[in-house]
Amino acid sequence: MASRYDLGACSGPYCPYIHAADDTPRMRPWALPRRRLTHYLLVVSLDGAERIVVDGRAWVVPPGTGYLIQPGALADLGSADGNRPVWVHFDVVYDARRDQHPVAGAYAAELGERAPFLQPDARATWGVDLPVLVEAALHPLLRQRLPRLVAAWRQGGPVADLVANHELAGLLVAMVERATSGGSSGDDAPARLARAERAALRALDCDFGVSEFAAAAGLSRSRFSAVFAAARGMGPAA
Repeated sequence: MASRYDLGACSGPYCPYIHAADDTPRMRPWALPRRRLTHYLLVVSLDGAERIVVDGRAWVVPPGTGYLIQPGALADLGSADGNRPVWVHFDVVYDARRDQHPVAGAYAAELGERAPFLQPDARATWGVDLPVLVEAALHPLLRQRLPRLVAAWRQGGPVADLVANHELAGLLVAMVERATSGGSSGDDAPARLARAERAALRALDCDFGVSEFAAAAGLSRSRFSAVFAAARGMGPAA
């Protein structure tokens, strides 16, 4: 029976898989210039800022925010003052040869022998375009979940790997859901509240407070509290 959705995540061998993950602080200055990966790279900078250039466009990534580099993009990454990037390299489509994937270093601008390992982009996988900079509403979730992912992956073992991959899947769902909803602009109150409540449910075991709740809705804390109370008959803390 054909899938209702002609997307990699719905009709293909969708299988998030972590190649590597780490949270080691990097001393100043550091740089990974002109590197083209075949898989995805998701990063949150916990301490310190980064400056990145992706396919010729430059961004500054402030502390506490994150970014996503898609497969095949040419990226320059670095920090003049040093920072603590928490990062994960991952696939989204199953590849039986993934354990033999050649490692790419700095200046690996051409795929070369790595070309057969190129993963599909976000549009082919989820049907949406994901931005390079992770949206502000998702920063609290990224700061909570990505360090947990790294800790589990570094622990090793089948259960820890399962935990790490579930953390990754949850982050991807949040990013795709956010992109599908069109972001914060144009959302009505019910859509904002529903999105925030879904984010809260995914973070019940984390330090998810009213500020994170409001950020997931794309509203200020005071505005969110008023909207939530009017719609639910109680404050968001309750």
